[in-house]
Amino acid sequence: MHATCDGRPVIRLRLREWERHMTSKKLTTSRARAALIGVSPTTVLRVQHGSIQPGEEFIARVLYACPDVKFEVFFEVTRAAA
Repeated sequence: MHATCDGRPVIRLRLREWERHMTSKKLTTSRARAALIGVSPTTVLRVQHGSIQPGEEFIARVLYACPDVKFEVFFEVTRAAA
């Protein structure tokens, strides 16, 4: 990692794209979205609200459940607040 970085890299959900895609599939509740990807509704809510970053398993489950969507559509790599 470069010495002048202000924050560590993190992966965040691109909420606008996530909402658009889930709504197009008629998955409007956290319970329905959780059932699709195989996690708890609480996990979905926490990731959507940004209170937790999506972990490796969450990301893998989303990409497996939505094979037509690339990583870059739902997720972005950015810097954590310093």
